[in-house]
Amino acid sequence: MLELFRWLLWNSRALLVNAYLRATRGARPYRYLRITLAGSLAEDPMRGGVLRLLRDRQPSLPEVVELLDQAARDPRLEGIVLTVGALDGGWGQVESLVEALATVRAAGKRVVAFVESADARSYVLAAASADQLVLHPTGSIHWAGLRAEVTLFGPALKTLGVDVDLEPVGRFKSAVEPFTRSSLSDDARAALASLIDDLFQQNCAAVARGRNKTEEEVAELVDRGPFLAREALAAGLVDRLAFEDEVFVELAGEDSPKALAKLVDPQRYDRIRQRRLRPLRHGAPARVAWVPVVGAIRSGGGGKVGAGGATSTSVVRALRRARRDDTVRAVLLRVDSPGGSALASDVIWREVVRTKQKKPVVVSMGDYAASGGYYVATPGTTIVAAAATLTGSIGVFGGKVSIGRLYRRVGVHKDGYGRGANVQLFSESRRFTRAERRKLREHLEDTYRVFLERVAEGRRTTVEAAALHAEGHVWTGRQALERGLVDATGGIGRALAVVREKADIPPTQPLELVTMHRARGLVPWLAEHLAESSARGASVVDVWLTLARTCVGGEPLAVLPFGLRVR
Repeated sequence: MLELFRWLLWNSRALLVNAYLRATRGARPYRYLRITLAGSLAEDPMRGGVLRLLRDRQPSLPEVVELLDQAARDPRLEGIVLTVGALDGGWGQVESLVEALATVRAAGKRVVAFVESADARSYVLAAASADQLVLHPTGSIHWAGLRAEVTLFGPALKTLGVDVDLEPVGRFKSAVEPFTRSSLSDDARAALASLIDDLFQQNCAAVARGRNKTEEEVAELVDRGPFLAREALAAGLVDRLAFEDEVFVELAGEDSPKALAKLVDPQRYDRIRQRRLRPLRHGAPARVAWVPVVGAIRSGGGGKVGAGGATSTSVVRALRRARRDDTVRAVLLRVDSPGGSALASDVIWREVVRTKQKKPVVVSMGDYAASGGYYVATPGTTIVAAAATLTGSIGVFGGKVSIGRLYRRVGVHKDGYGRGANVQLFSESRRFTRAERRKLREHLEDTYRVFLERVAEGRRTTVEAAALHAEGHVWTGRQALERGLVDATGGIGRALAVVREKADIPPTQPLELVTMHRARGLVPWLAEHLAESSARGASVVDVWLTLARTCVGGEPLAVLPFGLRVR
């Protein structure tokens, strides 16, 4: 009955709007959709009301993907003009954008990309997606390969009088190394090299397809980078050198306000498109709940999903709303997290299991879905990882940071009285005793065992088989697919295709992504928005200090081994 009401409401609105358009001059014509991609693309598709007017004009990643899907289906649109700047997101986001733009090109529409100056991510995005790639005449291509660095400050902590008592479970669980070593261990270095080699090959393959070159040719060009504009043109990395306004005039046909108005921005395109509504023959849009697990996973907490990290309370609340809402056909669990609290991950895991029993839960992995991020993904109906996602890292660690020597050095002393053999287990003023370390190890190994059991249950395999790809080893999405840790590779578009399949949604029926958090007024929203902006700008040290505070409480952590950012 509810679906029938929504169908009648939508069609009544469409009839009224179209009648008005017939009585007036209708929507103004357009030819190209002009999109600028730069900076940070949020993972949360915020929509509607005054809140949308208050947020910055940069659309979120799911909104960009949805916009490009609409553009591919729009018969009046000839193509996309893409201006690409420096991107703050990782390779998983780039893959989702490349995938969405490939859908536009497959629909017979042209994609023209313009860059003033490009780093590795922005160049790979533009080169892999565009029919024509234009570079500013004095710009450059700053692509000279890929590198990831880990900051290690073990000797510095020792000099300060800080003792790090952290116990890893898993041969490759090297999350403790930044606190204890001055260089990476052989195992950590081998795991890092495997990731970089695979990501580099993926990038070369993407550029080779877009620029009609072989992967070997692209790899040779990378060794010659970075490139000035004229060098990039001579090497075939771009098609032409021109100013942005020249590109716009060429596509518009003439340099006049009326002609240039046919190149519409997303906001104007959305307004024009909404003016002409078609009656729905296949029902109202199918509602799909978008539940993000973004940032460090923490226990408790309220607030909006995705604001300043993923708290177990907020994610569980969103999943419950999605499960209980009969208008929601499926859940898209978007995981972009390096992990965090093992306990919080298990709380979220349980709610994903319960939700899957009632409706499909498709997992879409972003830049990271490692350790605790992989933990919460394991019960998903289907797991779709970007080929460049950093995932796996099945392992835990825990312990404490002792600053007793630092206290003594500056003349601070602690004294007191207590009962219980292990009452000072997590005191920051002294190191573990042998008995305390044994107790900690038992706790961590039990948490690791449960982690393996969760993986085995979700992937429909045995604990022994899951353990072969565990030990804290981090994999790319492509490597994870080869090892059965995920079901498919692809971006958000691929995940939405799986949603249609699992929820029996016809290809002709549009999808509507809905968020499960509720607006609670302007002041709470502003606080959350500032928290989210602060979290995106936090340094690796900020993240680790947050996790260290958790560690002081003795909670096992399931976190990506590196403070890793591939550039």
